[in-house]
Amino acid sequence: MALDAGGRALIVNRVARELLGVEPGQSLAERLREDASLAPVAELLAGPPSGPTGQVAVRLEPQGERERDWTVVRVPLAEAGDAA
Repeated sequence: MALDAGGRALIVNRVARELLGVEPGQSLAERLREDASLAPVAELLAGPPSGPTGQVAVRLEPQGERERDWTVVRVPLAEAGDAA
């Protein structure tokens, strides 16, 4: 998924839509506050990128039979412009 400078979803793939429950145009931070089970993702995004690649493993509590182990890569863009 890709976010604008304000934290709104610009592009949301199927996996992000299913696991995070976020739609294009929606604030990711608001969505993360709505669902306590997504707290590890909120903590990751609140801090600075870690490691040389910004890649972090995030484990979420399982919901139903769906596995919720993710590898999240946070890549801030230095000179990001507005979406076209």
